Amino acid sequence: MSAQIYSLPEELFVAIVTTEQEDRRARAVGLKLTGTVFKSEWALSHTCRRFRDAIVGAPALWTLIDIRLDLWEFPGCVEILKLYLQRSNGCHLSATLRSRTPEDHGFTKGLSEILLHVERLWKFAIILYTPSAAKVLAPLRDVGAPHLQNLEIVNIDDDLIGVGLFASGAPRLSFLRIDGLKLQLPAPSWTVALTHLELRKSQRVDDNSVLVAITAQCPSLVHLHIDLSWLRAEASHSRFYISTLKSLNITTPRMHRELFPLSALIDLFETPALAEFIIEGAHGDEIVDLFSSSSLPHASFPALTTLSFIHISPCLHDFAESFVDMQMCYPPSAVFPALSSLTLINQCSTSHLVKDILGQPWPQLKTLALCPFPVDSVFGADAFVAVGKVLRDTVRPDHNRRQRLPKLRLSPALLALEDWQDAGADVEVFDGVAVAESFQRLYSY
Repeated sequence: MSAQIYSLPEELFVAIVTTEQEDRRARAVGLKLTGTVFKSEWALSHTCRRFRDAIVGAPALWTLIDIRLDLWEFPGCVEILKLYLQRSNGCHLSATLRSRTPEDHGFTKGLSEILLHVERLWKFAIILYTPSAAKVLAPLRDVGAPHLQNLEIVNIDDDLIGVGLFASGAPRLSFLRIDGLKLQLPAPSWTVALTHLELRKSQRVDDNSVLVAITAQCPSLVHLHIDLSWLRAEASHSRFYISTLKSLNITTPRMHRELFPLSALIDLFETPALAEFIIEGAHGDEIVDLFSSSSLPHASFPALTTLSFIHISPCLHDFAESFVDMQMCYPPSAVFPALSSLTLINQCSTSHLVKDILGQPWPQLKTLALCPFPVDSVFGADAFVAVGKVLRDTVRPDHNRRQRLPKLRLSPALLALEDWQDAGADVEVFDGVAVAESFQRLYSY
């Protein structure tokens, strides 16, 4: 086998390495501090002299940089970074810099090296763990990045000091994620090109005026992901007006739900073009109250077709489902007149929600996706059984339904309970656990 490998033409060998790099980009290794990544261009350049010359002589193979810049643990990290910058030979770069101790000068040196080639960056990610991120990121403030399209900065140890970015311009930047930091105001002029903005664990102030001010400077925004878990119920709040927004993802406040209900939070958004809305952290009773509303004082969602309520892990807010007395008292289409797809993942009181949703005249609802508590979780068995019973009662042929059932997308455990198609339901499998895990990866490092 080894003889066959060594007999490969150099062009084919380079093509194999290129394919592995494309797979690596597609897998999106993730914004974590640690984790080993197999780098084919590095490992395979040590196979033999002929292949080494072929790989070293292909600049495009050295444009995917992912490096941990901690000198105390990786003494040669800066030199390796320099090697990539040299061998990439003028090609555009995708660079990810990680550091647990950026104050040990490894990160500072590495960042300085990258910024010597800032005009070549098209994608740039920085993952830090430090209470002084704004200080170590200061070199980013005054430079320009003419070709940068995607920027992600994550600080695992929150830094409440504002960070300035690319005062000299980043005219092509369309994707920005800031996590654990504050974006300085006024926002730089390049925000006009942003179509995707994520502000997580950041802008932690009493009200949302800073967030509103930032989004107001993004006239092309299509996707917004913001963490509102820090909002104080007693504070005054500005309203978001984003006419171009198509997708919105929010994390709701964990406390003061009685003073700051979900409907009041949603009413902060005026997004007439919104088509997809993902809400993380809401509880079952809040969802019932929202669907029971005849309208909201300010907001309306005429174009919203997809709505998801997600908990990263099973919500134990109310696990005694049989004792919850809730019922929707208004057709749920009132607030979301175009809604055709609804998803509930790890949601408390799922059985009550399903019973009310399927019992309402909601003809435009085409798909209902359900992933209740895992049956093997501490409180999951009772909740899971309750959901299964509601579904059985609803889909049985002799049930007096007001409308045709929507398509049911059920977690594998729910799907295995019964032959739902024989009962007259249109069903398919729904991997809600994978969806919740993808959200978990967004919040853990």
